[in-house]
Order: sequence, then structure tokens, then C-alpha cells
Amino acid sequence: MSEVPSSHVFFCDRDLARSATLRRRLRDRGVRVTATSAVRVLLERTRDASPDAVVLGDLSAQVDLETLAGMLRSGRRDLPIALMEGAGQAADLNLAVPESTDALESWLDAPAAARPRPLVLCVDDDVPYLDSLARLLRRQGYRVAAFDNPEEALAAIPLKRPDLAILDVRMVGMSGFQMVEEIREVYGAALPILLLSGLDSDRSLAQGIRLGATAYLTKPCPPACVLSAVDSLTKGRAS
Repeated sequence: MSEVPSSHVFFCDRDLARSATLRRRLRDRGVRVTATSAVRVLLERTRDASPDAVVLGDLSAQVDLETLAGMLRSGRRDLPIALMEGAGQAADLNLAVPESTDALESWLDAPAAARPRPLVLCVDDDVPYLDSLARLLRRQGYRVAAFDNPEEALAAIPLKRPDLAILDVRMVGMSGFQMVEEIREVYGAALPILLLSGLDSDRSLAQGIRLGATAYLTKPCPPACVLSAVDSLTKGRAS
């Protein structure tokens, strides 16, 4: 087996005994390994040490896994994070591995493949359309955070740290145009925004771009066009 490129792997698990063999094997291969059962210690140490990968176990009594992933990636979006089997589920984590040492070692042997794919925030109060859009993107390997409530989607942005936002224009409570204004006011131009809407007039298009949208597509839009736009807007980001 080739030498693992990652030089520092940080483990955090309520029960560190179950990863003891894996950690020993990694150390035998020259990998620096740090382990803790406390999330607080993990956050403090990873901020200072900047590990090459993080492996999470069962931390359900301390924190939500997606919340923890967002905190770990707040300063480093491409940090590889893996889940040990039995740790739970988290859509935003890029890999779930069984407890076998071979599986995790293979993951560490291929760090480029382990980097997270871009995360797309999808917001539409038409739930069937939202589900269809999420399925389309996931089938192409994108991570998706889907919301049918624009206010909840806005609140999730600092935690999810999406690479692209796809917003419907006509929504109850808050329109896509209003969401664009809110996002640009708080986060500036860093987050690309794709507007999807049944409003196909030149006036609507101009308004969306004027408010800060990066691109605008009208519904119904062929899946290939949506994917082409998403590919272009996320190119060179998380993946």
C-alpha cells in the first residue's frame, strides 16, 4: 500500500476505543494522528493545527454533525471529513466509511477524490419542483441543501456555506429578488446566485441582474441547461 499523502488526521469520537486499531495503523505508516472525545477540543485543535483530514464518530450527545461540519469548514471549505459507520448521517459530509481500516486508508490514499463536491442551496416553495431539482443535482454528484422556506434558507447560509444558490423568483413571504438583495447585503458578491423563474420578460431578467443575480433561467428549463449553468457557476469552487 502506498504512503498516505495526508500527514495529519484528526479523530473525534465518543468511544475512541473503536478506532484504536485504525489510528495505530495510520501511525505505523507515518501519519500524524490526533484523537479526542470532546467536540470543543476538536474545534480548538483543528483551528490551530489545520489537519489534512477529520474523521468523526458518534457525537450525537454533543452536537449535530452537519453543524459541526460547517464549523470545521468555516475557515477551510475543502477540508475532507469522513464519518465512521454508526456515527449517523449528514448530507453535507463528503464520505461515510465503514469501521474497516482498509476503507479509510483507501480514502486517505485518494485525497483529490475525497474533497467535497460543490454544495448547492436550492430554494423554491414549489415542493415537487424543488425535489426534482435536488434529485437532478445529486445525480450529477452535487451536494444539495433544499429549502421550501426562504427565511430558513437565509438563516442556513452561514452554516451551510454553499458554493451556489438557486432561487425561485415567485415565492410566498419572500421573493427570490428579495433574497438576492439580502444575500448581497450580508455576503457581498462572493456567493453566485442563479435565479429560476416562470417570469420570462426582459424586465424581470434585468431586475434580477440589477439586484445582484449572477445568472437567470426561465422555467420550464431543460435539465441540461440547468446543469450547464450550475457547472459553470461552481467551476473551480469546492470540487
